[in-house]
Amino acid sequence: MTEKIKLGVSTCLLGMNVRYDGGHKNSRLLNRMEKIFDYFPFCPEVGSGMSTPRPAIRLIKDEAGEVRLVESKNPEQDYTEQMLAYSEKTVEKMQDKVDGYVLMAKSPSCGMDRIKLYTKAGQPTADKSSGLYAKALMEQNPLLPIEEEGRLNDPVLRENFIARVYIFHEWKAFAQQPKSVSALQAFHQRLKYKVMSHSPASLTELGRMVSNPDKNDLEAVYNSYIHLLMETIKKPAGKTNILNALQHVYGYFKKVIDEDEKRYLLEMLEDYKNGYVPLIMLRRALTHLAEKHQNEYILSQNLIKRYPKHLNLYRDL
Repeated sequence: MTEKIKLGVSTCLLGMNVRYDGGHKNSRLLNRMEKIFDYFPFCPEVGSGMSTPRPAIRLIKDEAGEVRLVESKNPEQDYTEQMLAYSEKTVEKMQDKVDGYVLMAKSPSCGMDRIKLYTKAGQPTADKSSGLYAKALMEQNPLLPIEEEGRLNDPVLRENFIARVYIFHEWKAFAQQPKSVSALQAFHQRLKYKVMSHSPASLTELGRMVSNPDKNDLEAVYNSYIHLLMETIKKPAGKTNILNALQHVYGYFKKVIDEDEKRYLLEMLEDYKNGYVPLIMLRRALTHLAEKHQNEYILSQNLIKRYPKHLNLYRDL
């Protein structure tokens, strides 16, 4: 894939001076990831009409139990309606414009969750919330892969986010083609072991969807398929399920490889189980076998297929 994938990004993470104090939160990680992504910056605070610099803002829960966006030192200055209006206008069709989104954590506008809520008098409450813009973004674009920048420093979360972005990007291109049962089945087959690594139960359900779909309403079938798929892979796969999927892949080769190769792979599977080797080493070993034995089915599998080298996901980008 040579085309750069499009990501929406909180503007301050790209080094632009849009924060309340006139500064930024430039992300070195996003700077390094720029070789694989095109960024579309969005700052909901500036976009909704706030100045730079500006007074600090926070979320409060008012007497009616509603969450409001107000100035920290002057809660009478309320920005809720203008933020909601901007959010509604901006995020309405975001998943048609970008293939993923990276948000600024802890922001009353962009934070995904765990944002502090205060009383109007300034006392912290036990409740947490999402930033107003982030909440609208997630509610109106349930398929869109979304993550906070800080969490991407975790290699497992980073891999999961990038994998979801790639799959969603591929789905959008696929969904533009003429719809057919055979096309959906072929798309599903490439994701078989990826889905298995997240949830064998979801693999069974997705397989049921594509094996006997309602041919008179393929639009609904496609819609149900992608919603379950993206929900399934949203949570990073656990090691037990990953190992199960890789053992299934290994099964394609155990009758065609010699004893030394068999012993090497079984030892590597055991070492991965015990945390001695990273997943990418197993992927490379299985890819090598698939190439050696010209197994196009395994080479097509999303679980082991090789992304560009700069997506060496278990190393620091």
